Amino acid sequence: MTRMYQVSFIDTETKKWLDEQAPEDGLCLGKFHADIEVDGLQHMKAGREFESGGMRYRITSAGKRCFEECQLLQRTGEKCPLASGVSFGKLVGPSMDCWMEEIRARGGDPRIGMYLTHNGVVRMTSRAMVREGAEGTDPVIAMDFSYDAAELDAAVADTYRMPGIYYIRTWLAEGRLEVGDNIMYVLIGGDIRPNVTAALDYLVGRIKERCVTEREITE
Repeated sequence: MTRMYQVSFIDTETKKWLDEQAPEDGLCLGKFHADIEVDGLQHMKAGREFESGGMRYRITSAGKRCFEECQLLQRTGEKCPLASGVSFGKLVGPSMDCWMEEIRARGGDPRIGMYLTHNGVVRMTSRAMVREGAEGTDPVIAMDFSYDAAELDAAVADTYRMPGIYYIRTWLAEGRLEVGDNIMYVLIGGDIRPNVTAALDYLVGRIKERCVTEREITE
């Protein structure tokens, strides 16, 4: 399961500097631990997306605040490299390029003639408005999303039994999502277009109906 919690990033050069410092020399030096090291992070602004380990991330806040009680700041009067070499953000989703590269690296499957991808995102219009034509519904500002992993595995297994389907890969988010955030990715490979489109429609529909829980949050 992939929870959409805040992720911390640190620039490669800043990480080298941090590793050389005495932990007790500054307020954050012994406490801060970044999730992901990124080369060239200092040149990335909020809103920038990048790939790491086959996943895509978005920077939501560039830089890190300094604390007046920091001994290093009090002694030098200057901010340390952590101030500009650290950013925060969130997981956006998998990289489709990486997914396809992994397939090609394994040699692919000669029976496959096409791949189709579904990418579901959080929309502003409510389910009641889109599905049922309800009027006057408040706009959606976020969604709490979760899924049943066992049900998902069962849905994928059943889809593999459909004619001409030889490859399936899924990714589902979990947690608090904002409008525009990715909910899920589904990639299906098969022999011919009718079989692959039928399988994609079946699997996405089953995931939505039996595998996930969505709670829309309005103003």
